Amino acid sequence: MISLEKAISIKKLDFELTKGGDIYYFEGPYLSHFTDERGIDYLMNWVDLDGQVNRWLLFRVSGKLLNGYFSRKVSLFELVTSTETGAVFFIDLDSDLAYKNIYILNVHDTPEEYLPKKDSFFDPIHAEKYSLSLAGSNKKRLTLSENSIVEKVVKELFIEHVNFNSFIRFNSIKVSCFNNPSNIDEIAISQTLAIPLMLHYHSSNDERIKNLLQISPSIICRRDSFNSYLGDVYKTIVNPKLPKEFEVESILKGVLQSTHDLVKDKPDIYGSIYNDWLLTIKAEYSNINGIGHLVKARRRLTLATLTKATKKK
Repeated sequence: MISLEKAISIKKLDFELTKGGDIYYFEGPYLSHFTDERGIDYLMNWVDLDGQVNRWLLFRVSGKLLNGYFSRKVSLFELVTSTETGAVFFIDLDSDLAYKNIYILNVHDTPEEYLPKKDSFFDPIHAEKYSLSLAGSNKKRLTLSENSIVEKVVKELFIEHVNFNSFIRFNSIKVSCFNNPSNIDEIAISQTLAIPLMLHYHSSNDERIKNLLQISPSIICRRDSFNSYLGDVYKTIVNPKLPKEFEVESILKGVLQSTHDLVKDKPDIYGSIYNDWLLTIKAEYSNINGIGHLVKARRRLTLATLTKATKKK
């Protein structure tokens, strides 16, 4: 047995482990998956033995890294050295699986002999069936988790920036233009653009998009500024250059296409929100006729109008 000079001996783990199954099994478990009472994932890797005990390396692993391991983008070596706690456990078990010794050690002090090889990528040919089940369930769980994060972000942004009645009520703002029939186009267009802007912001964390969301409610009441606002939306998430034939339909067509491309790249994260948005738009604006007709916009914004408004900024 290799001496763990910098390790600290502890009496017991401060969490309860439940075995899920074996990822590799060679004349006995070699790499196994466990979860604690909170559902946190751990892997236990056999590393050594003597005449009395088997020594195991236990470490915590995130769902994201685990997914990377099963997709062969992350090695077992990287799983160990990237453990989010910064510490690993060494557990000595006897033939009856009784705990004889438990050590905790800074991962960077782990003896090289106890670390997996740097090219220790997942091998589906020699892996147990449980590993395939774990890979599928982990990916699904990770997707649900990411979706919940996106939905939380979208919900918060919607309440703060897009739900105009709530925006006015929560901020004690009384703006008559929200009830002015002449502003219905601006309101409809802003509501239509909200979800695409949110998805692009979540994906890129671009502060320019966040600013467009924040100023959306107030910009509705200023028609000249609203023209410029639409131009900024297009230039930020579609193309830095405005099209020659520029009108509302051109803006919406470009926004929808860029959002569609974003969702196509990350369907598991953005797909459900995007599809719900399309259904909502279709339900609220019955005159949709193809990709360019997403709102009842009576007024068309010409290139000249937009260019003039943009130059004033």
